[in-house]
Amino acid sequence: LDKTTALIEKVDSWVVFAVWNAALEQTKPQHTPYSEEHYKAAAKLAHDAVVKTQANYIPLYRSAILRSQSSFLQLTTMFMGEPLQQFSQAVEAIDKIIVADYITKNSKDADVIANAERIRKQALTQAKNTFSMLTVNSVLLVAITQAFKYLLGKQDEEDPLKDIGNDFFGYRYGYVPVREGYTQLP
Repeated sequence: LDKTTALIEKVDSWVVFAVWNAALEQTKPQHTPYSEEHYKAAAKLAHDAVVKTQANYIPLYRSAILRSQSSFLQLTTMFMGEPLQQFSQAVEAIDKIIVADYITKNSKDADVIANAERIRKQALTQAKNTFSMLTVNSVLLVAITQAFKYLLGKQDEEDPLKDIGNDFFGYRYGYVPVREGYTQLP
């Protein structure tokens, strides 16, 4: 089964290599080329780019099943990681906001309050970015689904808006780890 993921692993390595080279070029004007500082700046930029665009790249961001070294599990779960990561990012942002609000209300130390306000501001930005990503992701997936339904003549609903709403609801709530609840909805 290792052969089933070999091409994916090869393409991933090409992408990371391209990102690394781009980071080297982008950080070259600010540092002595190929110095230790240059490599550190490029590594940080490449790391940030990969983490922001490849939710499953870092093993610690994956659930236990997605960290498995079993080729069979890797193959069967390869498309589960992104939705789980999106859900985790949304929950993490909301949790940070709640904690920062709690600290701001209950702390007497000005430095602690200032730090909590800084964390809250970052969490609000993370929440906005996450929910924007989820919205754009859903809209694109619904548009693709609707296009294929139209091309194949498989529109289920007589009311196109209801069909679009059902697709949107399915994509947005289909990634929630508790799948039994929404499958029972009419």
